[in-house]
Amino acid sequence: MNGKKCIGLSVLVLVGVAGAPAAANNVWINNPNVIVGSSTTVSNQTFRIAGDPGSNLATRWDQSIGEGSSVAGAGAVNIDIGTVSELNNQLLDFTIRNFTAANPGPNGELGLHFGIVGPNNSGTVSWGTGFSGDTATTLGGKSVGDLVYNSLLVRVNVDGSGNSLDVTNLNFTANPAATTFGSFFDPTSSIGGQINQRLVADFDLASNDWTLTGTLKGFNAFPATPNDLRFRVFQEQTAFVVIPLPTGAGLAGLGLGLVALRRRR
Repeated sequence: MNGKKCIGLSVLVLVGVAGAPAAANNVWINNPNVIVGSSTTVSNQTFRIAGDPGSNLATRWDQSIGEGSSVAGAGAVNIDIGTVSELNNQLLDFTIRNFTAANPGPNGELGLHFGIVGPNNSGTVSWGTGFSGDTATTLGGKSVGDLVYNSLLVRVNVDGSGNSLDVTNLNFTANPAATTFGSFFDPTSSIGGQINQRLVADFDLASNDWTLTGTLKGFNAFPATPNDLRFRVFQEQTAFVVIPLPTGAGLAGLGLGLVALRRRR
């Protein structure tokens, strides 16, 4: 523990079972053996279809990085990256990166960075120090160094007839490297649907260098309504328990234990 961070998580491990974690730096992605409890959102990155204030007509796509769940105002850095027609069916590669003092960016950047790159449109927003462009050192009265989180929640929302938002090639890496149990899947968009994917770690992600990458492709049928399409990644402090399933030697050990208990009775 470094004096600032305190991770509120619980991990239950059974000896001699499949999927048992190593001593440190373990990550579980969409793992059925993980039971998630309460979560507190500390920051987010969002790519969404948006409109002018007070308008019910979506005209553009924007991207943001924010404190808590904020996407605009004093709690977020928000930029437009293209019109609805410009970005319809365009493949956009995104990168969300957390730079730390142990692994800063090439120009000494520290903090959270969210970049989107497409054939004709791109944008970057960041929260921290040393970044150029659309950035903030504080959001919602907080610096990125105040954050503590051990989980990423990846969420895709699709509403409205004929709309779609595909998220593919999701990949997470950490430095130092983490042992990973489970994987992301490529969600297929559905009208009126919300798809969630959860990553949890037994260490403080805010204090570690990590990267989440993937590809976005949205299509919005006209006329569009703001927020019909949303891709969001939330950094959260999450309570969770890992209960691996026993196999092989683990099952044998449990069986012997039950026999011994029965004999004592």
